[in-house]
Amino acid sequence: MLDYYGSVTKSETDIDSELIQRFKDHCQESYMKKIISELRKENILHKEYSHSGWMVFHSKEIYDIIKDKINNDL
Repeated sequence: MLDYYGSVTKSETDIDSELIQRFKDHCQESYMKKIISELRKENILHKEYSHSGWMVFHSKEIYDIIKDKINNDL
């Protein structure tokens, strides 16, 4: 199935799991959940994205923001 118009979505749970997995070597899961929560409160990270939108546009930006937060806290 093609995701041409964003009809196939990536849920909040899927996004959280992906982010936690991606940064598991950089910080503890509880710290990662705190960062995710903060990004959602700041409306930087949304609860749902289309799969294509996440992969093409948003994931790299969110990864970079998280990397910066981790580096600043270290």
